Amino acid sequence: MLLTRSTCSIPASPTLGPTVTAPGVLKLLQELKENKAPGPDEITGKVLKLAAVEITPALVTIFQSSLDQGTPPDDWLNITCKADAQKLQNDMLMLDRWQHTWQMAFNADKCFLLRITHSRNPILTDYTIGNNKLQQAQSHNYLGVELTHDLKWNTHINNITAKANRQLGFIKRNLLSCPQELKALAYTTLVRPLLEYSSSVWDTNNGELIKKVESTQRRAARFVKRDYSRYSSPTDMLTSLGWDKLQLRRRVNRVSLMHKITYRQAAIPEQLYLQPVKRLTHNTNNKAYQRPSGRKYCWVYSFFPNTIRDWNLIPQNIVNIEENKQFKQEILKHYQQQS
Repeated sequence: MLLTRSTCSIPASPTLGPTVTAPGVLKLLQELKENKAPGPDEITGKVLKLAAVEITPALVTIFQSSLDQGTPPDDWLNITCKADAQKLQNDMLMLDRWQHTWQMAFNADKCFLLRITHSRNPILTDYTIGNNKLQQAQSHNYLGVELTHDLKWNTHINNITAKANRQLGFIKRNLLSCPQELKALAYTTLVRPLLEYSSSVWDTNNGELIKKVESTQRRAARFVKRDYSRYSSPTDMLTSLGWDKLQLRRRVNRVSLMHKITYRQAAIPEQLYLQPVKRLTHNTNNKAYQRPSGRKYCWVYSFFPNTIRDWNLIPQNIVNIEENKQFKQEILKHYQQQS
């Protein structure tokens, strides 16, 4: 998958991010295992350990600059012309030499090129590993989330709803005569997690996609209650079962992750992505953040812009809760009262 700076840059923050210290970098270098194979740069662990003292200052500068500016150094991931594309191909050649040296061949059939860009004139270049041309893909699964070239979530949601419906069908066939409590437990254990995996990333504002996800849970409610009458309300069944709408659960998950970031309970540096508001209003809490501007749909409804809007409106007494589990319980009650 190929990401260029023009498509995945991070807004720079005027505040400092996490501090990279020379002793910390030096310790990591000195703990490298010498018998491990080197990376594509062909620098062995033994060489890095021997030169640890000399190269530590340069590495500290590079890492700290990347964290403070919210972007990699200029020589990384910056493809703006054919020459830059050639540099990337040269890196592919280094990978090819590395695989032959260490007899660890890449499977070219499992390597793909995914261009994520909204540019009207993208730089189109074919890349190869060895004699194999990388296949260009319109979408590709990355850590369980289907990424597409236009950063829309239609493909991902279609995939997870299809998988969840197959799992629900399996439960229906095998637990048809079981008690309601067991069928409800099977749904919440085996089906709902499929619909909520990484939902903080892909939570959508598209009405049709929202309905598609919700429809799986509504079918599950009819199965659990054994009520398929056209005159019965699935909404009432959900209330009876104590199941919140999946859209509400995704919203709670998003602000819960923002809470972890704010209170430094997640490995996401707050200073790197978030800037406090310069002026508080009567309906914002004292931990409100500036909402990044943008016009692209994929950006406006991505995690930070979308969640900051919800986070800023959370009541002060709930935002002040430091324990994440308690915060999640209170914000859920707050949203339930609003709906």
